[in-house]
Amino acid sequence: MRKIIALVVLRPQRGYNLDIINRIRDELYDKGYGLMVFGTLTDLTVKDMNDYGERSVLELIPYDRLSGLIIMPGTFQDPPKAKNIIKNARMRNIPTISLDFDEPGLPSVNYDYRGGFEQVVRHVIEFHKCKRVYMIAGIKDNPYSEERIQVFKRVCANNGISDEDSLVYYGRFWGQAAKGCVEEMFESGVPLPDAIISANDTMAVAAIEQLSVHGIRVPDDMIVTGMDGIEIGIYNNPRLTTVDTDADTLCKTATAKIIRLIEGVTIAEPRLSRVPMRLCVHASCGCNMNTSKDISKRMLELEDIVGKVIGNDYHLVKLKNNMLSFNRPEVYKVMASYLSDYTWVVVNTSFWDNVQGTIENFDYEHDMNHFDENLVAEVYKPDVDGNK
Repeated sequence: MRKIIALVVLRPQRGYNLDIINRIRDELYDKGYGLMVFGTLTDLTVKDMNDYGERSVLELIPYDRLSGLIIMPGTFQDPPKAKNIIKNARMRNIPTISLDFDEPGLPSVNYDYRGGFEQVVRHVIEFHKCKRVYMIAGIKDNPYSEERIQVFKRVCANNGISDEDSLVYYGRFWGQAAKGCVEEMFESGVPLPDAIISANDTMAVAAIEQLSVHGIRVPDDMIVTGMDGIEIGIYNNPRLTTVDTDADTLCKTATAKIIRLIEGVTIAEPRLSRVPMRLCVHASCGCNMNTSKDISKRMLELEDIVGKVIGNDYHLVKLKNNMLSFNRPEVYKVMASYLSDYTWVVVNTSFWDNVQGTIENFDYEHDMNHFDENLVAEVYKPDVDGNK
């Protein structure tokens, strides 16, 4: 029987997190381990009706059955929740590591975000010779954001750029706030910069969009760069200069580290393993300008993605309508027809026990907050090709 390692990550459905899950699963499977994922579709901060059931999932982690635990604390908006899971694992002497986040006192595997961000700042200032450079940072006092501000300020100072010519704005890591930062630049009357360096790609793309409202062309009139290499930057026009992650190395490093802890293999290694990031120079800084062939290729890729999303939405609506029309046994038959190969649908038995009456009388606060450890596989669809 395979030893089981748990991976705890909030919002596993997000593209980046899902990619991490799949890579960790494959690495562990090849080394004789199984993976059990515990996650929630929300970040548990809204505290609306959906959060009642979601938060119960994290209370079901079967620590006594685990050989190891990997947690991604960076996906938690409420850090004490992550620390409580780490505490529970340590109380039971379960080998535990932090992934994509440097958790103090815990073996961790993380990207070298500091080194990665420094690459793009130096590219803008030292290669493109920009003299007035503003930064759109993330959330004030957030460790990731503050680290990038420190890097930005240090590189600016080393190149003789004054504080007045290296202003910092806070875009809170999301697009609308980043647009507000651009508006603030125009409304405050400060000289416009030669370049805007953003702490992530989402804010960089939003900044480019808002600059266009004011007739500022990127990169002709101003350089804009990002950080993290997500899809939105790839499909932006101009394509975004950014710093990309290496998920393959991150996951291989993490699985090797947790297995060594489980198997008691002692080697000289730091508590924190840093995975290098890669500078990706593209059109938004004026390098590697887009060609019509590049744009056509990305448009076709984007069309394919949009088509899949529309198709998924159609099937979800059709599935929901069918499920509402049938009783429980019939629902499972309908559900099986929509599942991919080698898929299980596992239901907590107390869910059915606690549902009071019909769907119209469903009480989210009561009925979604009482999960227990009894799980039943209601639907199973095997892999017809015999693959794992």
